[in-house]
Amino acid sequence: MDQRASVPTHAQASPLPFALEKVRKYEHVELWYFGMEGCEEARLNSFADSTTGYSFAAFGEDAATVALRPLSTLSKSPKAIPDEQLSFTQLSIAKTLYVQTMTELGWPAEYCKAWAQLYTILENHRFRRIEPHGEQVLVKYHAQ
Repeated sequence: MDQRASVPTHAQASPLPFALEKVRKYEHVELWYFGMEGCEEARLNSFADSTTGYSFAAFGEDAATVALRPLSTLSKSPKAIPDEQLSFTQLSIAKTLYVQTMTELGWPAEYCKAWAQLYTILENHRFRRIEPHGEQVLVKYHAQ
């Protein structure tokens, strides 16, 4: 092992701007965006962002401030899968980037820790050993 080698501290994959904006605003967003399929769509569409266009968006409590916002932050992917329809494998892959994104966007540490603990409990739950539907029960529980 090379002890001088370092592990990157930033995410190698990134979800669509739409998902990042939802997390930034503490809004629900499908976990699909943080999995392999969602990040691949983000990678394939990353070049479109500079030519997509912009829309006006109101900010502030009284919506008195107006700013331009990229359209890519406003549109949901038609390929997104609702949380209750994910496989347990998809959930397991996506959860890591989801919690990492929360942390990077400045969510309170106790929120990030609570989500990480929930995912640890789901990963180690005894229902995972119950065939044929144990894992899907946990996915549906997570979606609630």
